Amino acid sequence: MPNPCHDQANRPADNVSANATSENAGIVSAAQEAYQPRHTDCHLPPAPGQPRDAQELLFDDIFKAIDRNRDGNINLQEFTAFSQLIAPFNPGGNRPGVNPPDHGHDVLPSPVPPPDVTIDPIETRHPPDVTIDPIETGRPPISSDPLPRPHPPTDTTPVTGNFSSRNGRIYDPSGKEFQPRGFDVDNPQVALQDIDKITKDWSVNMIRINAPQKTAYGQVNNYDREMMQKVVDAYTKRGVVVEIVDGIGKYANWGSISSGNELKEREKFAREVGEQFKNNPYVWFATPNETGGAIKANSKEDQAWLQEELTYDRAIRSTGNKNIIVQGDDFWGQGATAGGQSAIVRHADDFKQIGNIVAGQHVYNGSANADRQLTDAVNQMRNNGFAVIVDEFGYVNAGDGTHPVNTQSGSDAVFRAVERLGIGALPFRWATSGGDRVYNFTRDIRGNGPRTAWGQQIWNMTHGD
Repeated sequence: MPNPCHDQANRPADNVSANATSENAGIVSAAQEAYQPRHTDCHLPPAPGQPRDAQELLFDDIFKAIDRNRDGNINLQEFTAFSQLIAPFNPGGNRPGVNPPDHGHDVLPSPVPPPDVTIDPIETRHPPDVTIDPIETGRPPISSDPLPRPHPPTDTTPVTGNFSSRNGRIYDPSGKEFQPRGFDVDNPQVALQDIDKITKDWSVNMIRINAPQKTAYGQVNNYDREMMQKVVDAYTKRGVVVEIVDGIGKYANWGSISSGNELKEREKFAREVGEQFKNNPYVWFATPNETGGAIKANSKEDQAWLQEELTYDRAIRSTGNKNIIVQGDDFWGQGATAGGQSAIVRHADDFKQIGNIVAGQHVYNGSANADRQLTDAVNQMRNNGFAVIVDEFGYVNAGDGTHPVNTQSGSDAVFRAVERLGIGALPFRWATSGGDRVYNFTRDIRGNGPRTAWGQQIWNMTHGD
């Protein structure tokens, strides 16, 4: 429901019947009744030279405190979260938001969580032989099957001393909300060499990086444990999250689903990296990159995809590692962000059993409907109990380099969603070679030279509040 203080003629008290059919009916008026501010007529602040009464609580103050995503509306989820947040400040039946009488004050306390409540390879494109519809999705056509019935939202059990998620948001080990903003970085050596540019100049708090391989692309996957340790140590001591993804190695046919010996090899890697970093909560794990193409619900491919993903997740958990796992989606990682279905939503109950799962989404969408499609996808995830991070997106989908597709509308939608919905986002990618120039944030590779228009959008995002 929009803030009624922005419309003096349509306050909740004057429009009860119009609000009755809304899913948020009564939220705003309930806020007024619960806090009983001295003035409930949404009047303007005092004129200059007339100080505001120290005990006065304007309804607009309440509205802003409840409106977590700052979109000028409050919904049932925001109102419920806020009521839970201030409940501990109401001992002995005092009205919500007011200190006990012996404090001598009648003001709303700062909205902080109570102490006993934890708030909860190289190239990653789809195969070049896939037909692309640049007008609508920029990816293959989607299934027309109806979306599955949503599961009831379920708060994850927070992990003590770890990152966790609750009510569609991510929280750091101290209980402070964490909104990822950073880069995809493919080359671990470059990540080390450019660490000051990445973390200081661009002010990121997270990177997503391919697990380094000792052997050449296309050969047996041989994880370089020592190199990954150097990257993790360098970044996490600065408070930067490192999301590790098995993105290249032996099996880099995007859209494919691992099984048999191939899956066993991925499982072995997941167990090794899970064991290595189980005591560092700033290390997150991404499931194998962009597995599963356009999958029909309840098909053999759907079950094979689920088996692959759960095998990978369970291998990490088998080590005792409780860190966040960024669960990738089907449809080349896009899930529902281009108007399709989400395999994460289809199998929400299975992933909730893994625990501390965040839904990872990729966005390469050239549709004019990109904003609505991304918003709908985020809402689907949150309604099914998952926080969301777009851990790969771009203003162009270069594919194999022969037929690049303009995905500016999807990229712009992500930047808006970062601000409007509070999701995390990691653009693709920190260019490390001449072949990466199509993705450049700056005129030259590795953050050198003036920023491109795309780079300026990223700069604004990483330096935002």
